[in-house]
Amino acid sequence: MDTYQFLFVFQFLFFTLFSLIIQIPAVQKKISSKNNFKIVIFVIAALQIIFMGLLKKEVGDIAGFSLIGRYFRQKLDYYPNDLNHLRYPFFPFLIPLYAVADLLNEKMPLFTFSFYLKLFLLIPLYFLAYQIYALNKKGAHPRGAILSLCFLASPLTYSIILFHGQIDVLVLGLFFLSVQFLIRKRNALSAVIYGFCVAAKTWSIIFLPSIFFFQKKISRLFLFGTTAATVLLAQVAAYEKWVYLPNLSSLVEAVGKPGGPTGIWGITYILSLWPSIILWVTKNNFLFFVSLFLILQIAIIKKGPDFWQHCFLTILGVYIIIPNWGVQYLFWVLPFLYLLKDHLRPKETHLFFLLTIPYVFTTYINVAFSSEAIKAYLINGLGFILWVFMVYWFLKLWKRPMEIKDVF
Repeated sequence: MDTYQFLFVFQFLFFTLFSLIIQIPAVQKKISSKNNFKIVIFVIAALQIIFMGLLKKEVGDIAGFSLIGRYFRQKLDYYPNDLNHLRYPFFPFLIPLYAVADLLNEKMPLFTFSFYLKLFLLIPLYFLAYQIYALNKKGAHPRGAILSLCFLASPLTYSIILFHGQIDVLVLGLFFLSVQFLIRKRNALSAVIYGFCVAAKTWSIIFLPSIFFFQKKISRLFLFGTTAATVLLAQVAAYEKWVYLPNLSSLVEAVGKPGGPTGIWGITYILSLWPSIILWVTKNNFLFFVSLFLILQIAIIKKGPDFWQHCFLTILGVYIIIPNWGVQYLFWVLPFLYLLKDHLRPKETHLFFLLTIPYVFTTYINVAFSSEAIKAYLINGLGFILWVFMVYWFLKLWKRPMEIKDVF
């Protein structure tokens, strides 16, 4: 075990233990006071930065974004050079950020490209923590303080954001910011930010039914949709203006490619027993997903859930039907889980973490070791058990809507 591998194991176990200690009632009572809460937040942030700085190697897919940033700095179009569009199937919105991180790594090589990127990702991470805090604030000892600390100290947060460097936290941060402006009836600004959210990662379009369903007026729906679409077109136009000899068709083709392999999670894991069927699903994954997603949304909307519950059910539902899979998608449930935790049954939330933590740990062990230290069939088996639980949890919540005050 080299230093990089040891650091991952140590840091993962550290945050796992830290998050368990926070669950102790006596500890919660102590840290929920205003001054102690600030101290703990500062300690967590400092530890996160130190732990990130100690990681001198990078996870391959995130490290590859530095090349995309370098292309942008040289005013070159990266999309035609991405064979099959597996490395970067997104809009160019975040490419300038990768260019800045690549420049910092070039000028100050003491730290990795990923470290500079992760430093930026701490901004949306703590914004999400604040949202959890603010929306659960109760009395002199705010419940939100504990929930926000649990979110920040979660081993899932550590693995997916601080170790891997996935930008999903930024996507969710933009979505929550968009919702805040929507609550304040500033629809146009909300739509602009949501446009940035989709530009950052196309998967965030799954929240569109939640927003549309709670807009209630056709005029608002039209304004929101056209504004968000205009933002997407504007940032594509800006990218085309910047790079030399842009290839728009290559960009459009890339955006239509969902990330992650098939056959390792959920429905496609089961279908992998039949090679001809899984081959068809792999070739037609967009049609497969959209068809099931529409059925899913009809089922959710018929139950008339509140806004946040609609989002939560949508994410759980997507976990059930998604044909392509990446472990980072598990982070999407976290902000909503902690936001709604007091409305969820402890049994299900405990089971979620009990099943998720081993799955994430074993997956990232293989990433840290750059080899199959844990056999793939064992990891996929853990993932299948987790998927079965997701089906159960979705059905339980779908049958028993939570009583949450609607934000609109």
